[in-house]
Amino acid sequence: RQRENGKFSWTYSSYSTLSDITDEQGRFAIELEGDAEYNLRFSPDNQAAIIIYDIPAGKKDLKVTLPEGGTVSGRLLRMEKGKKVPVTHAELKIQQTDRTSYTHLGFDRDRTTVTNSDGRFRFEHIRTKIRPSGSRSDESWDYVPRVWEILYGNTSKTIAFYDGATIEDFELVVKPSLTDIQSLVGGALPGFDCIEIDLSVAQNKDKAMLICFFDMNQRPSRHAIIQLVRQAKELKQKNLAVIAIQISKVAEDTLNKWIKNQSISFPVRMVQIDEEEIRFNWGVKSLPWLILTDREHTVRSEGFALAELDEKLKANK
Repeated sequence: RQRENGKFSWTYSSYSTLSDITDEQGRFAIELEGDAEYNLRFSPDNQAAIIIYDIPAGKKDLKVTLPEGGTVSGRLLRMEKGKKVPVTHAELKIQQTDRTSYTHLGFDRDRTTVTNSDGRFRFEHIRTKIRPSGSRSDESWDYVPRVWEILYGNTSKTIAFYDGATIEDFELVVKPSLTDIQSLVGGALPGFDCIEIDLSVAQNKDKAMLICFFDMNQRPSRHAIIQLVRQAKELKQKNLAVIAIQISKVAEDTLNKWIKNQSISFPVRMVQIDEEEIRFNWGVKSLPWLILTDREHTVRSEGFALAELDEKLKANK
């Protein structure tokens, strides 16, 4: 309703008070409670929802054409050893990101679907545009893209229909949770495929290995590498192969320059995939992170301080 100062006051109703269901000819009638302008929300099953704004009470010949709406098709994937693996028969949800604006379409438009055996899913009849909050009826008003959120557990990603009404090849990638990290002790080392390092059997045969995950941008990590450089000759005499792995992405030239300036003689490599995945696969809970193997490359110790290395080596004989 328009107030005396020219501004408008809003009253919200629900389907339980003001509603109707269309008949076989698509007709409907709603008995209104007062003389005002109304916004009517249509929420069909097989078309996109729509809001018709600023309809005056007493309107008898209103005609509404429901849009087909947008379509989102994609895959739900998880990262496993640097590769995307489909998540099958999993339930996903799509919902509106705007949970407060009066221009929302009603949360009954949030919906779920289940991925198939290839991890693929599809949402149809999604409303693609939204009238910004506070705007009045105006044919020249530009509607803006409506933003939706696709969720699987704690993983989510937003979409918006900026170009057309179809979004294809959408990917929702589930990253490993660092809270679920498992210890490597007693097991074999994970693969080095995503670290680009040559660890041939001949090169490290009958050698225990010390692997140090670090980040050159962190002071504790830099200190650990400098300490290893000072002990490099001694560790080599103990038949221990030392490998350092830069866990976050930095410019290759920057890393190489730092290696040269620190006179690092043992191999230093950088991960080539997402840091969180590497940390999950290798059980890296903090940085720097040391992993010690025996001569058969079975993990014997992990996450210890460099000052404990001599003690770990003695226990590893």
